[in-house]
Amino acid sequence: MVRNIAQADASVKAGIFFYSLESAGILRELANYLNAHILNVQLIASVIGVVLAVIDNVSLVATTVGMYDLTSFPIDSEFWLLIAFCAGTSRSMLVNGSAAGVAYVGMEKVDFFWYLQKVSAGTNVVLIN
Repeated sequence: MVRNIAQADASVKAGIFFYSLESAGILRELANYLNAHILNVQLIASVIGVVLAVIDNVSLVATTVGMYDLTSFPIDSEFWLLIAFCAGTSRSMLVNGSAAGVAYVGMEKVDFFWYLQKVSAGTNVVLIN
């Protein structure tokens, strides 16, 4: 129960942090930087997806909505579909993001870095394809 409370607290703090970045205009600058240096929409969504795996995905999706308006990417464009896909699946890249990963680590007594090297690599290949 303490773990769930700490995780919820971290999610709230992440949301406040990203909202602060959006209010300061930093996220818009980040979006401009990504657009200027990464010309592939799929790669931009993939970079955001990797960040989604590490940081709370709900607050980061809301942040992405703040970064890109509908003039940049219209509703149902490839970008938003990829962001939705990443939000739903990218947490599986890490052991703490999926119930199956947590159960596997608990049953097999493997550590986080072993899981990252052996299992996450395969998961990432599947998610990328």
